[in-house]
Amino acid sequence: MMKAVLLLLLCIFFFVFPVANILNAQTDSVNKIQVDTTTVVNANATAPDDEFNLFLLTFGIAFICAIIIASCIGALAAIIIIGFLFAMISAGIISTSFIVGFYKRSLAAGFKTLLLILGMITGIFLGAGGLWIIAHSFKFDLSLSNALWIGAAGGCVGGFLMGLVIFKVVQLLIAYLKSKFKLSV
Repeated sequence: MMKAVLLLLLCIFFFVFPVANILNAQTDSVNKIQVDTTTVVNANATAPDDEFNLFLLTFGIAFICAIIIASCIGALAAIIIIGFLFAMISAGIISTSFIVGFYKRSLAAGFKTLLLILGMITGIFLGAGGLWIIAHSFKFDLSLSNALWIGAAGGCVGGFLMGLVIFKVVQLLIAYLKSKFKLSV
């Protein structure tokens, strides 16, 4: 008798429970809207919201705001770093000119050093950018790095020469103004 009860329980466990689970499988949870021309209001049917989720919208807006804030902070940090580097380089150029003028005991030597350094730095940037634009516009067979290096070298030499020319022009202008206004400077 015990064997028959165990066999019955085993059959129920392996055959009845799986069939009951299959019969209770997932059903469609969305209420279907039925079109009925005779009724004005269908209380059970609701319009689908097309998967609109207010939490996801809020989360997306917060994420986009975080991206914008991080971009602004990064841009501000880059501007501060670039400004700091510009200030340090400017202070180095001016202090170098001052030291040269102090060492040679001549205001003209310090001013000449300032003009030469500024001319070379300006020439480097203008020469590199100018040769890159020319090589790009006229389709020269120059790589980007070669165009930048050659332009920078040419710009440095040109900036040095331009600094010398500007210094000589300023010297002549000062001499002319001294003689014109009879100044003893």
